Amino acid sequence: MVVFLVKGLLVVLLMLAVMFSTESFTDVADDNFHQADIGWLTSEGWTRRCDPRANDRFCHDEALSRGRTASFLSNSLPDLPIVAKDVGFRDATDSVRESDIVWLANSGLIEGCDPTTNDPFCSDRPLTREEEAALLVRALGPEVGTAGFDDLGEYTFASETARLAESGITNGCDPLKSCPDAPMTNARMASSSSNVPEATSSAVPGLRTLTITVESSSLTLPYCGNGSLSTGPAVTRLLIVIHGNKRNACEYASYVLEAASLANSSDGLLVVAPLFITEKDLEGNADNVIYWSENGWKTGALSLDEPDGRPWVISSFEVIDQIVALARQSLPALDDTLLVGHSAGGQFTNRYAATTLSDLDRFVVANPSSYVYLDDRRWDGMEFRSLTTDDFEECPNVDEWKYGLTDLPDFLREIGADQIKDRYRNRRVTYLLGEQDTDRNSSFDSSCAADAQGVTRLERGLLYHQYLGELYGSDVYASHTLTLVPNIGHSGRKMFQSPDGRAALFGE
Repeated sequence: MVVFLVKGLLVVLLMLAVMFSTESFTDVADDNFHQADIGWLTSEGWTRRCDPRANDRFCHDEALSRGRTASFLSNSLPDLPIVAKDVGFRDATDSVRESDIVWLANSGLIEGCDPTTNDPFCSDRPLTREEEAALLVRALGPEVGTAGFDDLGEYTFASETARLAESGITNGCDPLKSCPDAPMTNARMASSSSNVPEATSSAVPGLRTLTITVESSSLTLPYCGNGSLSTGPAVTRLLIVIHGNKRNACEYASYVLEAASLANSSDGLLVVAPLFITEKDLEGNADNVIYWSENGWKTGALSLDEPDGRPWVISSFEVIDQIVALARQSLPALDDTLLVGHSAGGQFTNRYAATTLSDLDRFVVANPSSYVYLDDRRWDGMEFRSLTTDDFEECPNVDEWKYGLTDLPDFLREIGADQIKDRYRNRRVTYLLGEQDTDRNSSFDSSCAADAQGVTRLERGLLYHQYLGELYGSDVYASHTLTLVPNIGHSGRKMFQSPDGRAALFGE
C-alpha cells in the first residue's frame, strides 16, 4: 500500500506534544525514563497539552486511542493524498470523530480493529504497540527487520513489529519482548518519535533507474525524483541533488521538492537525486547496477568492477555529465540547470564544479566538511601562505586530491591542475553555510588535511570563500557568492527549506 508520507512527521504528529519544555509539566519527573524524548518532542511544538484546564500536564502514561490518533493526524496532515476507496465503520456513525476516522482509513495507514472484516474501527480502544508498528511501517517503509522477539507468535502485525524494531525507531518492552498487545502511551510514542530520521512534509519520491552507457555497454544507476529524464516537454528547470554520506537520495529529493513548494517554484521543475551505491549496498540490487567504494563516489573516483564483476568503470563525476547531457537532449524547454549538494554532497558538488566540462548553469555547495584548494596556500591564522616542508611532514596528504590538486587520480590527470583552476573561476557557485554548523561530530572530517582548512564546517566555508578572493581577485565574488543561514546547523532539510536556501535554489 503506497502512502506518501515522510519519515518523522507522521510519528511526531501522532504524539500529543505541547508547546513548551518538560520543565513546565507537573507530571514529568526529572528521573522519568522518557524525559529526554518528551523534551525533544515537545520542543517541536506540534500539538496541545493533554489537560485543557490546568494546561500543565503531559499525561505520559495515558493511552493513545485509535480515535484520537485519527483526529490529530487529520488536523495536522490535511494534504495527505487519499486512496480512492469507500471506507465506513459501523461504530463510527454519528461519532464526533467520524470524518477523521474515515479520512485516516482512506489514507491507507490504518484499518478497522478486526482486519478480517475491516470493521468496526474501535475508536475508544487504545492503539497497541503492534498497531503502531503496522502504521509506521506503512508510512516509513523500513525494508529490513528480523528482530528476535520471543512473544510475537502469530500476531497479525508480527512482521511489521520486527521490521520497525530492526530499523531502530522503536525497541521492545524489554530486550526479548515486543509486548504487541500493550497500549501505546504518550511517553512511548515520544521515544519512538525521537528516533525517526529528519522530518519534512513533502512526499518521498520513489526510486527509479537510469541507464548509463560506456563503450556501447549499459549499466543501471538508481535515482529518486519527481519524473523521468527521458521525456518532459513541460520541464524548464533541472535540479540535480547529491545525497550525503548516508546515501539517502530519496530524502534529499524530498527536501528540495518541499523547498520548491514553499518557494512556489514547482512548475516546470524536474528533480533528480542519483543514488551512488557502494559495496555494502549491493545485496538486493540488480546485477548490472554501478557501484563505488564507500568514499570514492564523493571524490569522482571510478566505479568498481570487482569483486562483483562489471564490464567497465566510470567516474561518479561522469555520471552527472551523462545526466546533464541526457536532459539537454530530451527536455527541449530546459533553460536552467542546477547541481546542489549538502555535507558529503556539498564536497561532491564543489569538486565536480571545479573539474567538469559539462554546461550546468549553477551550483549550490552547502556545509561540506572540506573543499578542494586550487593551489598550495592555506590559512595560518594570519594570512594565506604556501605550505612548508614542515607542513607536508606533519600532514603528507594536505594538498593531495581531494583537498588539493597534487597527486590527481588518472581520470583528472589529463585535465591538469591549471585547467581545473581556470574552470572553477568561471562557475556560478553559491556557498550556503549554517551559522550553527560548528560541531565536530562523527561525520565530520577531522583529518589533518581537513583541519588545515579550519576547525569547523562553518570556519572552513568562510575561509574557503575568502581564499577564492585571494586566488582570483575580489571580482570572483560576483559569481561565487556566500550566504550565512541563521539558526541552522548541519541539516540538509533545514538548509534547503530556509528562506536563504530557497533563494539560492530558486531565486525566491
